[in-house]
Amino acid sequence: MACAESEMCDIEDKREAKGAVNDLNQELDNQMDDDDGEDYENVVNLGFLEETDPRLLRSHMFPSKVGGWPAWLSLSPLPTPDQLRCRLCAGPCIFLLQAYAPINRLTRAFHRTLFLFVCRNGACNRRNSAENFRVFRAQLPRVNRFYSCEPPPLLTTRPTSSQSTVKLKDTIASANTCSTISIPNNEDEGDADGNVGGAAAEEEDDSIAVDLASDEAPCAVMYQSVCVVCGAAGPKRCGGCLNVTYCGKQHQAVDWQYGHRNVCKNRSSNTNTGGASRDQPGVLFKEYELVTETEELESDANDSSEEDENSGGVGVDGSSSNTALIKAGPGKDKKKGSGGHLKDLEAYARKETSDDKEFLKFRRRIRPDPEQVVRYHLGGNVLWVSSDNKPSEHSIPPCSSCGAQRIFEFQVMPQLLTHLGVDLLDDSLDWGTLAVYTCADSCDIGVKYVQEFLWKQDYSSKCS
Repeated sequence: MACAESEMCDIEDKREAKGAVNDLNQELDNQMDDDDGEDYENVVNLGFLEETDPRLLRSHMFPSKVGGWPAWLSLSPLPTPDQLRCRLCAGPCIFLLQAYAPINRLTRAFHRTLFLFVCRNGACNRRNSAENFRVFRAQLPRVNRFYSCEPPPLLTTRPTSSQSTVKLKDTIASANTCSTISIPNNEDEGDADGNVGGAAAEEEDDSIAVDLASDEAPCAVMYQSVCVVCGAAGPKRCGGCLNVTYCGKQHQAVDWQYGHRNVCKNRSSNTNTGGASRDQPGVLFKEYELVTETEELESDANDSSEEDENSGGVGVDGSSSNTALIKAGPGKDKKKGSGGHLKDLEAYARKETSDDKEFLKFRRRIRPDPEQVVRYHLGGNVLWVSSDNKPSEHSIPPCSSCGAQRIFEFQVMPQLLTHLGVDLLDDSLDWGTLAVYTCADSCDIGVKYVQEFLWKQDYSSKCS
């Protein structure tokens, strides 16, 4: 009888704890200003690449980034290898980029990140086909099982060169072999200027904020096995040493070729990192931070008239994306380049002619910011590169989770290709623009990853 009463008490305690978490999330939601003055229809954020300390790009820093391993938001369960498989060749898709995009008015999306993956097999790059891409949405409330709801004290220090080379992959050795791991309370929430947290302070004028304890911070390898090559879920284990995990046979073969074969049978050594302490050639893309600023359109009437004359009278897109109203992050000086990326862009469009007014409009719109690699415009309009292959109203499927309409959220620009180390041959990764559409309600998905929709548009095939 006493046993039954004890069990009933435990159940009641769990219900109360769950209710307390829900109440706290509701309280936080009530504290948020739903009408904060930001008209999302009028906001265009531009993304630029910047090299930075890799520790600032880990999961608990909630980064936006390109290349390297994904900095998973929800740390378990990760997308399965089957979900990350290319629809054409069935090979593993590799992490391309992620965009941290919380929605302030939604408690369930206090943290929210979109992840984009691509197959590196050049033969899978087909004209106006997105079959070699995968896109996922993950989101968490402020009170969640992975991160503290409060940021830690700030630390300002400049990492040494040896500290700067620390990578998340180095933690696999301990994490994959532990049955239980205590997660510390050291979530970092970056502010609008990209500042993050830490534990102690050291004065230096040109310092950046880092967390020296980041090797112990929440990450996916603390919750499940991950592939030592790509950072995705790693359900397969090396049969020789039983220490190293992979997403599948293809990446196991890559790791064997680039180092694991030399240490596999040495069970007494720490072999769990396999060849993961170095980037295998041709697998991962180079890692960059994705920094943002608000788009500022040219307002000089003379420039506008001159450009219109040169482009056959085509002006700036008259959509609501003409104004930019939200705070800018770092990277102001990243957009003002020599225009080299714009020239590269025009080289990509070698088959384009003046017959396609969409491309002329596209070229004019990006002229002030030729190095932009991402355009974020939730609920806005896509800046298309061509009049061809634009989706109709019925081309965008509804949310697979709740059935709500999907809306445009961001697009990946062709300028990114110049940073990925891919060549310009016919059988290689290429695109005009990649438009990502997400659930308009950003529906509640718990800790899971749900697939969203991507539309790929290539340059027009018109010939003069």
